[in-house]
Amino acid sequence: MLGLNRHASTEEIRRQYRRLLKRYHPDTGGAQASVEMLAQVRQAWAVLGNPQRRQQYDRSLRQPVPSSQTRSQTGSAPTSRPEAASPWNTPPAGGRQGPGFQQLFRKVFRERYQQQAPARAVDGKDIQVRVEVDLETAFRGGRQQIRLPADVHHPQRQVVEVDLPAGVRHEQVLRFPALGFPGVAGGKSGDLLVKVGIRPHPRMQIEGKDVLYHMPLWPWDLMLGTEVEFEALGERLKVRVPAGTAPRTRLRLHGKGFGPAPRGDLLVIVDVDTPEPDSQKKRQLLQELARLYGRRD
Repeated sequence: MLGLNRHASTEEIRRQYRRLLKRYHPDTGGAQASVEMLAQVRQAWAVLGNPQRRQQYDRSLRQPVPSSQTRSQTGSAPTSRPEAASPWNTPPAGGRQGPGFQQLFRKVFRERYQQQAPARAVDGKDIQVRVEVDLETAFRGGRQQIRLPADVHHPQRQVVEVDLPAGVRHEQVLRFPALGFPGVAGGKSGDLLVKVGIRPHPRMQIEGKDVLYHMPLWPWDLMLGTEVEFEALGERLKVRVPAGTAPRTRLRLHGKGFGPAPRGDLLVIVDVDTPEPDSQKKRQLLQELARLYGRRD
């Protein structure tokens, strides 16, 4: 399967294994990528990369394959294929054995290995990933695609979709059962652990279950009072700013904050946006306003 001589060293086997992984992996193999060949390469490495298993494999090579005469005496159908040249010793060039060799390898080695070392169920490991979402997505939840770490065992499972619950918090860890690495010999699959990060919003931030919304207003809006419509968390809202409101005042909208239910409150923080007078007329009007109010000591 690796296209190597049976006497290859462990280091030679390791180098060839890595080369073939790169050749057949969907992310790096290009036109040569093949899930089937990748699985075969991984199967060969599972045997030859383990010293004990390789010893068992080498012992199996020294045990002759039953001849056609022996098989006919035991009731098996005879074959005209000569058995003197064992397929273990003369693999086809290029590393790609035909289906007969692959079936013989799997059958003979599986039977002998199971007799000498019965398989033991091993649970798969958990996978831990981090996903970044915006504040609106964290508020309403929804389906999210997540790219898993490269797994040569199951390259076709590199992207999964999970459902994020509404109201997920920053740095919260969500557990999705059986989406981790698969188990071996009947062992259960691990879990997928997703740590959620909420990207900063230009105007909103979360404080517990409350949402702080920074609203820039003109100085005369605070002086005269106004009513402002705005959008937050996918909803059109309206807030009344009383006349004489001081900067940094918090105006509370009950039940319009972060979820899940019961939702927190939305606190509108009034910020002052001070424009620069860009004309002589505006400057004169501001100077007149300053005279009317009188300068502070």
